[in-house]
Amino acid sequence: MSYLRQRKTIRNQGTLVWINSSASDRLWHTQPYKIGFLEGARQRALALGFAFDEIWAGDPKLNLKRLGQILEARRIDGLVIPTLKWNGDEKKHMAWGNYAAAYVDTTVLSPALSCISPDYGENLRLALLEILGLGYTRIGFKLSPFMDAVSANQYSGMYLFERAHRRLAQIPIPELETDKSEKFEDWVRTYRPDAIICNEGTCIADLKKMGLRVPQDVAVAHLNLCADVAGWAGVDQNHQQLGASGVDIVIAQLHRDERGVPDLQKHITLRGKWSAGWTCPPRTPQTAESTG
Repeated sequence: MSYLRQRKTIRNQGTLVWINSSASDRLWHTQPYKIGFLEGARQRALALGFAFDEIWAGDPKLNLKRLGQILEARRIDGLVIPTLKWNGDEKKHMAWGNYAAAYVDTTVLSPALSCISPDYGENLRLALLEILGLGYTRIGFKLSPFMDAVSANQYSGMYLFERAHRRLAQIPIPELETDKSEKFEDWVRTYRPDAIICNEGTCIADLKKMGLRVPQDVAVAHLNLCADVAGWAGVDQNHQQLGASGVDIVIAQLHRDERGVPDLQKHITLRGKWSAGWTCPPRTPQTAESTG
């Protein structure tokens, strides 16, 4: 297996730039769900001999025309773009043909650069199957319309498919399949799930406010584990590997001397791993009796 070992670091390969177009220059340094992407990208770039820098393209004082001038002056042609928050007119000011570039944690249709993102659908399927294997039978999915849009409807699509295919309990997705005015508490009281899959860190606190105990009364699994839900059961999307893979895409383009928007957009997905946690233990006869 020696051929799989990491080679010694190679120096002076150039500079890659992380383009942060968000409203905050510290977003990827402070947000629990973001930190790993930047760190993974940085570590991969440095390990392969590239310098790694960041540019806050969301700075109101910095337009894309000026950004292009900065990149040209610094002779930078490798861009890692975590989220693209520029409108259509702004994008036209970027000379995309000058750069090897890839999106990380997002899919953008214009410009259709290659990208790496979590495999949202398979991550949902993984969580569902793991929870079923632990003995739970009434699995609800607390999913916001925003997060479903982020996943390009892969979350809701996979849940609806598995619910029908496996003939699971017919528990609708709140807000998507129910009246948007229905409160989370009403949804729990009406459908009585014994386990809930979620994508937010407030789910357990919301259940506690209702007088429900986790995991005795209802189990909880998170689809995107990170520091603020440490110890929970759920899916580790491996943010660092996602960031590193974005760098791999850009470096491969540089080595092939490829620049600009490709004729066909390559979309690579990375499946997460299930991580056991205190919020979703194997179901016992006692817990089944308390939730039944």
